[in-house]
Amino acid sequence: MSVTVLIAHANGEEDRAKELAAPIQAAGYDVHYGATVLVGESVVEETQKVLNAGGPVVLCGTIRAVGTPWARRVVNAARQANRQNRVFVVQMEEDADTESVAFDGKVAAWWHNQAKAADDLVTALVRYFPLDRTIAESSAATTAEARYRQLALESCDLVDLVNLPEGDRHIALRQLELRRLYVALRVRPTSVRGERLGGAQPDAGTQDRVPLGERLAADRRLVVLGDPGSGKSTLLRWITTAYLLRLADDPDWRDLPDVGTLPEEDLLPVLIRCRDLRSDHIGGAFDDVLNFTLRQQEMNDQECAALRELLRGRLTDGTALLLLDGLDEIADPMLRAKFSQQIERIATAYPKAPIVTTCRVVGYREMGYRIGRGFTHVVVDPLEAGEKDEFASRWCALAEPPERRESATAELISDVHSTPQIEALTGNPMLLTTMALVKRKVGKLPSRRADLYWEAVQVLLNWRREIDLPLDSREAMPQLEYLAYTMCDRGVQRLREDEVLDVLAAMRAEFPQVYAAQSRTPSAFLALVEDRTGLLAQAGEIRHNGRPVPVYEFRHLTFQEYLAARALVEGHHPGHDPKGTLADAVLPLVIRTASAPDSKGSQSWLETVRLCVASCNDADAEEILQGLVADRFSDEEFAPHLNLLATDCLTDEPNVSATLVRTVVDTALQRSRPELAKLVRTRWRSEVVQRVVAACTGDWERDVALIQDLFLDDYLEGRRPQTLDAEEVRETLRSPDHTVRLQAAHTVVLVVANHRGALPAKLITGLTAELVPLLDEPRPMAMTAAWALGWVYAPERAPDATLPADLIQRCASLLRDEQTDPAFARFLLWLVPAARSGDQTGELANLQEAALLWFTRAAPAHVADALTIRYPMSHPMRARLVALFAESPSARIRKPTVLMVRIDDPAELGPLLARLAKEDDKGVLESGLERVAYVRWSDHRYADLRDSASRFVTGFDPASDEQAIWVDLVQTGLGTPGARQRIVERLQGGDRARRIRTLKTVAACCLDLRSQDSLLPLPPPFDLTDHDPIDMIPADGLRAYAREVGLPPDDVLRRYEVFAREWGLWLDWVQEM
Repeated sequence: MSVTVLIAHANGEEDRAKELAAPIQAAGYDVHYGATVLVGESVVEETQKVLNAGGPVVLCGTIRAVGTPWARRVVNAARQANRQNRVFVVQMEEDADTESVAFDGKVAAWWHNQAKAADDLVTALVRYFPLDRTIAESSAATTAEARYRQLALESCDLVDLVNLPEGDRHIALRQLELRRLYVALRVRPTSVRGERLGGAQPDAGTQDRVPLGERLAADRRLVVLGDPGSGKSTLLRWITTAYLLRLADDPDWRDLPDVGTLPEEDLLPVLIRCRDLRSDHIGGAFDDVLNFTLRQQEMNDQECAALRELLRGRLTDGTALLLLDGLDEIADPMLRAKFSQQIERIATAYPKAPIVTTCRVVGYREMGYRIGRGFTHVVVDPLEAGEKDEFASRWCALAEPPERRESATAELISDVHSTPQIEALTGNPMLLTTMALVKRKVGKLPSRRADLYWEAVQVLLNWRREIDLPLDSREAMPQLEYLAYTMCDRGVQRLREDEVLDVLAAMRAEFPQVYAAQSRTPSAFLALVEDRTGLLAQAGEIRHNGRPVPVYEFRHLTFQEYLAARALVEGHHPGHDPKGTLADAVLPLVIRTASAPDSKGSQSWLETVRLCVASCNDADAEEILQGLVADRFSDEEFAPHLNLLATDCLTDEPNVSATLVRTVVDTALQRSRPELAKLVRTRWRSEVVQRVVAACTGDWERDVALIQDLFLDDYLEGRRPQTLDAEEVRETLRSPDHTVRLQAAHTVVLVVANHRGALPAKLITGLTAELVPLLDEPRPMAMTAAWALGWVYAPERAPDATLPADLIQRCASLLRDEQTDPAFARFLLWLVPAARSGDQTGELANLQEAALLWFTRAAPAHVADALTIRYPMSHPMRARLVALFAESPSARIRKPTVLMVRIDDPAELGPLLARLAKEDDKGVLESGLERVAYVRWSDHRYADLRDSASRFVTGFDPASDEQAIWVDLVQTGLGTPGARQRIVERLQGGDRARRIRTLKTVAACCLDLRSQDSLLPLPPPFDLTDHDPIDMIPADGLRAYAREVGLPPDDVLRRYEVFAREWGLWLDWVQEM
């Protein structure tokens, strides 16, 4: 390919240009100089063509050339013509002042060493303008990447302080760099489906509060959820800054907070802001999204094309990090869900690429779609006390003069921790920042967030009063309120400049009595608000009617929502009826939103109505909440949405009556129980717990769910102990406050269930002493205490402990009592398998007889439920229960009984096959098939049963892939032709998801890593990870698994070798299988 180099020189110095041209021409470049192009002041047409084409310019730097303005104009002309231009300066004479025009880097000193200068010049030309096309494309990509990294760092490295205007002399004009102010955030794994743990064990690790970097290193694909202002966007800006500094080998990289938790990789971050995307980007080609994002960074078409190709390559090999910020800021929930599916497709297309997306919790729940394909969901955790103190210290170091820093830091820290209300508010980084801002200007901190927002807005309106006249609140607030309401109602966060001006004009026409609003034109008011307050800001440009026009947004969505709430309270909104009440304005709006939850704008109103109730008069708040739970809506499809909103409104603690609180809680108990957890942290805590306790009926599933819904979130979010201190727990379990005792017993359940390994003997003794007396209390306390004891005495928690005689006696007595609640009895039965032969023989027999008596008297539904409790295969109760219920007339009872059969004993397996031959219930047959699939049919002990097994599976009609695999597994063991091959084809063919499901099923049945006598069988790693059977199985992962479950690593590897040979899998420690 041909590259033309332009040599710019002074008039009369063509000989020097010719001298300079020789090595360039020898390297293969076309060279223009002299009269043909540019000489001194004259720029001819051909010169402009070279510049516009992005060609290189070599400046022949003599005293004569640099001593006149034209040399600088050459450099400027080259840059203005095309961003790809580079000017290479050659110092031809020692005294030529070439530094003044050497903007693009190193100067070649021709006067000092002509050969070296020529070599340096040609090397630079080859680097930036290679003659080989492949090298040229690579060079273009490298140049584009360097420019992208520079622009991205400039845009992400500065903290967006939400509402900080540019004019503050002490703060805004200083570089508040993210690297200096950022306080490390923590995340926790979370379930976004609203699922509760019920009577099952919580997922291991749900209590862990860890840096996002650790989760990213472990999981690679994350959905980060959080409340408004929780720091989700800042988190992605921090990640972007960290990796850009790392790529630049910037020494400041190591000084970034928490940077050591990020994966040790040279990742190129690609930050995409969802709010910037147009609807035509969603669901289309990823290239369109990339191109739009790069153009937003002011990169030209050539740079975008080069960088897109580079990014695709990096995503493919896993060295680019895709960051998608603000999924909830796609206003339409249907488009939001559609983009979520697009994210899944991107993840599938680039399986090695790490991806992080952020979203508000409410926005994620609202769209009704959960991102899958290996994404782990985490929630941003509130800031803890030490993290708030660290922020205060950094804030004051930046915002205060040196002589006030120490005292200001102490004051801010003291205020942040001054009351429980402020302590709760400042767990949110945005509110903490706003509070620091208010504290600095006002000197006091409100304890309610609506009051905090009010103070923040007033501070911003008066920000530059020492420089300019303050913006009159009577002029600004009505117009900003009207504008914010309009944007919420349209479901948008941005409006074009002409739309903003139209809205402001409409406000003045609808409210002519607001005289202060008439003092300026809409355009003058808009310019003033942007310049003085920072509440409203220009957020770029879009094309409209063929030309670029500015678009505006509130600096943070929270301020848009708050001002819209003020619009409702003050009546400054379109269509306001001065004769109506506030409830008359709010309720139709809420009902309209709840009736069409997928409509644009529906999410915007949820937070707005909450802030409205928190800001309005007490009587108005009472009337609005009464309307939300009114009986006339109880049968409507949207009623749950109204009740959910009423519960959310109560969390802001408006001054409403206790009667109304009870009504909201009782309604929530029927419709949206999980939301009640929020009220446990309010002044209505005791009232809420009392209503929940009263709602417990003795149905174990419902009662467990009620208790979990009430207390679980506090535990998961770190507001309750994550470990058990024996004395502290004993004290809370003895508390005279019923609520405290109930929560303490539930804490024991969660902490012990998540404990790995054996509990200390002293702790077991202490917990038992306090929990046993609680067995005599009314529901649900007794049930929760029995639940806790069941976990305390589980074999893996108390392998050497024996049940105390008083506990065995109390359990036996309660199981014999016909008045004992089924929910309570179910957890008492947990203790039966925990009572082992080491316990007192007579008492143990008494307990087992009492349990059998309960089984014979209980309703079939309760029996079926209790039969799901796992008994060691050697436990005498298991065999007695199988004998008692194997022939039960209730299929619901026969089904769990089938799963209790000891399949390694032909004496039990034979009767099971005989019963299955006569069975007509589909559910029982499916359980039987699952059990039969676990049998090693190649074992000679089962020779006499193979015909029965063959008849059973041959006559079975599989209703799912899993059941079809079970049939093939049995037939493989029986030697049926084609059965094994069908499984191998499933493992190696079809789509990835089907291959993974097949491997999990086969591994569960055939991979011998579990103990038949274990209370909780150990799942193989395939149950824990999404391993594709066509991929290599790593030895390191299996060794880590072996250590975790206490098996010899070499033994685990050996078993996998056998398993892999059987099913054609690949192991990275075995060369040939």
